[in-house]
Amino acid sequence: MKNVFKVAVVAIAMVMAAATAGAQTTGTTPTMLEKGDQVAGVKLAFGEGNLGVGAKYQYSFTDRIRVDGSFTYFLPKTEGSGITKSTVSFFEISANGHYLFPVHEGINVYALAGLGYVNVTAKADMGELGDYSAGSSDFGANLGGGVDYFLSEKMILNAEAKYMTCAGGMFVVSAGVGFMF
Repeated sequence: MKNVFKVAVVAIAMVMAAATAGAQTTGTTPTMLEKGDQVAGVKLAFGEGNLGVGAKYQYSFTDRIRVDGSFTYFLPKTEGSGITKSTVSFFEISANGHYLFPVHEGINVYALAGLGYVNVTAKADMGELGDYSAGSSDFGANLGGGVDYFLSEKMILNAEAKYMTCAGGMFVVSAGVGFMF
């Protein structure tokens, strides 16, 4: 758990450092979200020891309340060697509500709560015994928070950490960029 926390802190620090550098070169004034704003973006994530790539969409009902839908595919991870090798891959789909706290011009911190779905597939190569595979899926709750940093009026950097109760519980940290339209 200490390593996951360290990864979360480093990811948030990297996003904030990149955001600061970007804000100095954009030449435009950052803004805040308003009712009806929509954001689509991409992200990198880390969960259960796997690197993931994903996409997200957000819609703002007010300047403080928005919904977020996201999909993350975690790259397969192979463990073991010799006779026994296993590969685990999974994806997650989340629908969350965000409550935003504007802390400075162009910076929002938010709390999130929502629902998540996880699908896990495991394959094992047992040598002469053959190959085996199994899959599982689960629904659960999401709790967490994040930070948005406006690089410009239309571009947002984001870092997020959430705990998902599905699949026995997992902690996911992500960082990405979104574009308002």
